[in-house]
Amino acid sequence: MRVLGIELSSPRGSVALLRDDEVVREIVWDEAPRDSRRAFDALATILREGGVAAADIDLFAAGRGPGNYSGMRVALTAAMALAMPGGRPFHAVDSGAALADAVFQETAADDVLVAGDARRGRCWHASFHRAHDGSAVAVTPWALCDAADLAARVHPAGVGASSDWERLAAAASLPGARGAWIERSVHPSAAAVARRALARWRAGEPSEPLTPLYLHPPVAAAACDARIAAAPGTA
Repeated sequence: MRVLGIELSSPRGSVALLRDDEVVREIVWDEAPRDSRRAFDALATILREGGVAAADIDLFAAGRGPGNYSGMRVALTAAMALAMPGGRPFHAVDSGAALADAVFQETAADDVLVAGDARRGRCWHASFHRAHDGSAVAVTPWALCDAADLAARVHPAGVGASSDWERLAAAASLPGARGAWIERSVHPSAAAVARRALARWRAGEPSEPLTPLYLHPPVAAAACDARIAAAPGTA
């Protein structure tokens, strides 16, 4: 079973080729996620070095976030485009769950709060628990909160983690806050995304929604709503 994973939701992009659960090749880079050229170069390289064509891939997977909207959109579009010609299956995967997988691999914590800076004084977050097989299981859905309230959401015996630690720490005043945090960026990986997609496919579970996981309402829509509410004669 060959699986190709793409993960571009964080400041660290990656693509990975797996044979069953084993990583054949993974390419990782630190670059602005909105620059898609590196992603497509990496995809061409990983297929060439893996000795396979897109038609040989049995399952395509992409991280859907939350995180950088441009990166999420590129990852989903690229994976769907590669899967389409041969009618291969494609799964969108929660990138935040893949990040939680990484935390469980490197720490003894059984609970992790995955979070990020949503800008405008808000943070996005969700909680995960370690399953018996070591994988992350969502405990709470993705949601927004005021940055000042984020630290209190870490499980008393767990840790908090982010793929953009410095920005989140500044936005939510995390240094010295109550609750333990991994004080460096932890990133979701294409390999973890591919493994989660393969597990869902083997279990007969459907893909997660094939759209970026974006929690903020569009800025333009919010501004429009505010103008309408302020207009004379508006109830």
